[in-house]
Amino acid sequence: MKNNGYNRWNIINKIFMDNFLAASFIELSAVGSMLIDGIVVSRLMSAQAMASFGIAQPIFSIIAIFFGLFATGMSTICSQELGRGNVGEYNRIFCTVFYISGIFSLISMAGVVIYSKGVATAFGASGNDVVLLAGASDYIRGIGIGIPAFILCAVLAPALQIDNGRRRVVISSNVDAVLDIILDFAAVKMGLGLFGIGLASSAARYVRLIILMLHFLGKSHYLHFVALKTNFSEFFHWLSYGTEKAWRRLGNVIRPVFVNKLVLFYGGTMAMTAMSVRANLCELSEIFAVGLADTVGLLAGIYYGEKNSEAELILGKKVHTTCGIFCGAVSIILLLLSWPISVFYSPEGGQVTHFIWITIIGVALQTPLQALVRSRISYLQRVQQMGNMRIMIITSTVVFPIVSSLLLGFFFGVYGVLLCYTLSDLLSLVSIWLYYVIKQRHFRPKAEDYLNLPDDFQIPPGDIIALDIRNMEDVALTSEMLSAFCIGHKLDEKIANRAAVCFEEMASNTVKHGFPLQRKRTPLIDVRAVFSDNKLIIRLQDNCPKYDVGKRIAALNKSKEADKLANLGTWVALKLTDNFKYVYSFETNTIFMEFEIKKE
Repeated sequence: MKNNGYNRWNIINKIFMDNFLAASFIELSAVGSMLIDGIVVSRLMSAQAMASFGIAQPIFSIIAIFFGLFATGMSTICSQELGRGNVGEYNRIFCTVFYISGIFSLISMAGVVIYSKGVATAFGASGNDVVLLAGASDYIRGIGIGIPAFILCAVLAPALQIDNGRRRVVISSNVDAVLDIILDFAAVKMGLGLFGIGLASSAARYVRLIILMLHFLGKSHYLHFVALKTNFSEFFHWLSYGTEKAWRRLGNVIRPVFVNKLVLFYGGTMAMTAMSVRANLCELSEIFAVGLADTVGLLAGIYYGEKNSEAELILGKKVHTTCGIFCGAVSIILLLLSWPISVFYSPEGGQVTHFIWITIIGVALQTPLQALVRSRISYLQRVQQMGNMRIMIITSTVVFPIVSSLLLGFFFGVYGVLLCYTLSDLLSLVSIWLYYVIKQRHFRPKAEDYLNLPDDFQIPPGDIIALDIRNMEDVALTSEMLSAFCIGHKLDEKIANRAAVCFEEMASNTVKHGFPLQRKRTPLIDVRAVFSDNKLIIRLQDNCPKYDVGKRIAALNKSKEADKLANLGTWVALKLTDNFKYVYSFETNTIFMEFEIKKE
């Protein structure tokens, strides 16, 4: 049986790339609210309006603090439950978070709209910069009207991706971006100012929300609305897993206020305009960073749920390879086009154009660094290393940026402050390396050292089988290995035989009926058998077309004996296992078969 690295992780590679590209594309559309608004304001409105827009930008971070709590906390727990095959829990958790986040978002909308001037003042539109208050307040009020849509879309997107609704999420993002462009130009044409620009983003996001909600009209999905079944302690426990993005967004609120003050001190309104352009451009340059972090979040949680350290290690290697290819390409493109982009944002030339050029170079150098920092934080959160995660978030979003801006500002003035974020991310990565150098007492820590998994997570090599199947010969060999595996652990012979029969029936069924005759792609069954919590758990995952074993089992329970004989393999597996689960997620079929262990 061949088990080279390429085949062994074929399914993980496919799931990773599919979700990374989708998440990046979704982010590209999602950041349209700020990116499109920034371009329209810079090209069609005054420099003062652009500075006001820059002051108001932390409103997105404020909103994201809360949808980070709701959406990230929900997707963390949901992915772990799916890793265990618990579809019902996945749906219950989603519904609870959706209902409560909907209520909270309505309250937040009222507060931001009513107190928009106070929010703008807190963001820095005060003192010598009070002239920017009216514009910043108008934009915040326009965005505030869309807070329910922003939060609920953030909750729905990861939930629908897990529920095989990735295409709908991508389509809704595209519609959002296109509609935002159209409405922005309409707002300028009608003279609605920055309020109209913000309102356009809100309206486009509500349309996106409607498209996402249409997912629930389908009857073949796992997600459907049910009655609220939880308590506040459980809900707050879920939210605790969403603190990764919440802490990050909180840092994104604190950091710009401090750095913006330094920018205004050293370079005045012209430098602040460059900083606004930088923030606007970062929304585009960081799409792959966000895509990587979101993909790590979804998959790391699933592999953590099934205690799969091998998959976590492969996931880490995929992150570094993908970051080098995609984020490296973005860096090169930005460096080559840095001056033309500067002229695009500031066609009049002069000092403003020069400031913008410096910030773009900083963004180019920062892009791959930012992707690795984001992915690391997301990973720590999903493997429940909450202490390390919080320390890394605080240092990377607050401590290092402030220290970098103070030092660079002191030595290089405004140019140094404009480059402070690049140095900050570099310091974050260096600090990670130093931590593991000290911990492992080795100058070059191994890849396994960075996993940061708990001691009880590691399964002894003798308690696990992990390999791939591509034909009937592999099925027969694996069945023999599984039987020997059970006998070697002194299991009752009846349990060993049941496990081998169940595996062979389900794996044979997939090879015979799931593998395509014309193999344009490589069909594969990823097999994992493990002893855990007094159970033998066999997990089969394949990249074949959807075969809803769950529905087939439900039908067999109600069918006549003749129908049961026609589906004998599935019926045998159902009757011989102590617990049988089927999950179709990320466009892959996954079967869990559990056997209670009774040692001789």
